[in-house]
Amino acid sequence: MEDPVDVYTYEYLKERINKDSYDFVALLDDKPIGFCSIYNAKDGTGEISILIGDKEYRGRGYGEEVLREICNYGFGLLLFKELFA
Repeated sequence: MEDPVDVYTYEYLKERINKDSYDFVALLDDKPIGFCSIYNAKDGTGEISILIGDKEYRGRGYGEEVLREICNYGFGLLLFKELFA
């Protein structure tokens, strides 16, 4: 099975950017360790996804931290009323 980090390259993410999604790379000390996104964004709602792709960093609370930050972004900056996974 292909490692998810290899799938989500910069070029892939750049192609996915559009007006109904917000895609981010999760970094730790400038090293990409995962990916998160708000997608299907419309009418003040959006769906979220998070992937910590580098196995070395799973189970260490980074996903929880990414979730907190993406919620702050969605509710605080984008003024969404609802985010769901």
